[in-house]
Amino acid sequence: MRKKFTYLGILVILCIGLLGFNHKNDDPILKIISQLTKWKINHPQEKIHLHFDKYIYSTTEVIWFKAYIVNAEKLQLSAMSSVINVELIDEADSIKRSIKLPIAYGLATGDFELSDKLKSGNYRIRAYTNQMRNANTHYFFEKKLTIINPANTDAVGKSNVV
Repeated sequence: MRKKFTYLGILVILCIGLLGFNHKNDDPILKIISQLTKWKINHPQEKIHLHFDKYIYSTTEVIWFKAYIVNAEKLQLSAMSSVINVELIDEADSIKRSIKLPIAYGLATGDFELSDKLKSGNYRIRAYTNQMRNANTHYFFEKKLTIINPANTDAVGKSNVV
């Protein structure tokens, strides 16, 4: 019985001694949190939102839009990037039009003049900055638009848009 208490006492003293050498900075969880915080400060994430005048267009019209580029954490206009890429993409994931616009104080404006050669259908507008391309496509802005070509309608006058 006395032998068990002796071994237990030695084990307790060893554990206390080993814990005394553990520094606060050695905690792996705190180290990971510290590294992630540093990375977040040095690499802030941007978000883009495009504001359109409408969501259904004819090929005789122009798609007008305004872009807001913000810091994702603070939701304040961002001055990190200087150029925004905006693309008009058809249902087959083919880029029909692409433009680069200058960003001034977190804002940009632009337009796509639609060609009468476009087919009626559902299209997507995709917008991103070069900084976003380094991260992940999940950060890109995407919005669906419908484009109707008046020359591409059936006898009833309804468009071939699905």
